[in-house]
Amino acid sequence: GKTGTDESKFITVLCIRSFAQLRATFNEYETLTGKKIEDDLSKEFSGSTLKVLQGIVKSIKDRQGYFAAILH
Repeated sequence: GKTGTDESKFITVLCIRSFAQLRATFNEYETLTGKKIEDDLSKEFSGSTLKVLQGIVKSIKDRQGYFAAILH
């Protein structure tokens, strides 16, 4: 009976799927919505939860780049 996004679904998917599944999910999400997952995460979450989820997405999309940025 509610409209909008179920934030717990974002968290569940990001935390239980494999790297390969998440890469495919991100690609399909962008194909279907025309937006990057990071953009919609920023609209749905804030604070430390947003930072954690952004870190997961960045590490899935570009593991070496993510860790290079962390070390830098």
